[in-house]
Amino acid sequence: MGKFKKNVVTKMKCKVCNSKNINYINYDNHILDLSFKGILKFIIPNFNFLIPNYFSKIKDISSRKKNGFKGKISICQDCGYGVMVDIPSLIQLEEYYTNDYWDGYRQIKPPVFKNKYKKNQRGVTQSDFVLPFLNNMSEKKINILEIGAAGAWAVLNLRDRLSYDVVSLDVCEPGDKWKNYYKQAKINRVSTFFPFKNSKKYDYIHTSHWLEHVKNLNNTIDSLYEMLDTGGKLFIEVPNTEHYYWNLPVSDTPHIHFFTIKSLNKVFEKAGFKCLKSGEFGITFLDINNGLVPMHQQNDKGSYIRALYIKI
Repeated sequence: MGKFKKNVVTKMKCKVCNSKNINYINYDNHILDLSFKGILKFIIPNFNFLIPNYFSKIKDISSRKKNGFKGKISICQDCGYGVMVDIPSLIQLEEYYTNDYWDGYRQIKPPVFKNKYKKNQRGVTQSDFVLPFLNNMSEKKINILEIGAAGAWAVLNLRDRLSYDVVSLDVCEPGDKWKNYYKQAKINRVSTFFPFKNSKKYDYIHTSHWLEHVKNLNNTIDSLYEMLDTGGKLFIEVPNTEHYYWNLPVSDTPHIHFFTIKSLNKVFEKAGFKCLKSGEFGITFLDINNGLVPMHQQNDKGSYIRALYIKI
């Protein structure tokens, strides 16, 4: 009889800072609180979310597992960067984000374009964050690209507020449910997945809660660099896993990469970018776990990071 072969995770270097000081944690299984209090804490704030969509949520969980969102995460103890050990294939990622993400995880119906983007707090505060750095360029036209755009709330606000004669607004978005929305909003949907072939250079690229979903981090950042014009600006917003995150019963799915401000700035600086501004925003993951409503103000130990980089 052959010996039982245990699953062994090989020690690896951090892809951001090259540290060998790595810990491992189970994906989607940080802390499972099965106490009566813990179960109530989960059920009460999520009751209205879970019950009406019970069967679609079960389907979504099955889809995530089928498409590779499982295994372990390696976490650097020096810079804080985390990444799935076994990353889903490109075929799995395209299948999930094209078909299952908006139907299951996001539960969204085909959207209709309205002026509601002007009151979207995430979009308004993101445009506040970058606007002072975009209005001082000398050209009369500005080319903007948003990747993983969904409703493109921030760049629509920017288009209204920028002082240029012409604002060309392109998006990259896999969800087909947004096609008519983009036509109504006069946005050009130029691709479904990044990177894509395009000779056009952009003055500004906007990404919000997208970078944590990509397959290859370094290749993606190199492609962003190539697509920007010299002096072009790049906005990044990602979840902030530096505080509380690994000690709470939160779900990782469908994230592949996990960032701190230190690791995010370091990986972009290595690729030839300079950080113009970065900070922690929103309430903490601990507050979210306790049922508080997320906010978008700058806040120490906030649950997400905002950063603006320039191509030098």
